[in-house]
Amino acid sequence: MARAQVTTILCKLLKIAARITTSVCRIVLHLSGGYSYQELFARIAARLTPT
Repeated sequence: MARAQVTTILCKLLKIAARITTSVCRIVLHLSGGYSYQELFARIAARLTPT
């Protein structure tokens, strides 16, 4: 991914199938177990989440 273009990154990280559940205080994404970029997606999401 270090040399990937922006469109490639968007396609691989944002165009994914997920089940979204919501509660009063949070939104949860349930990703497929076969999603090959799941770890990278989790690291990026963790950096975007306020602490």
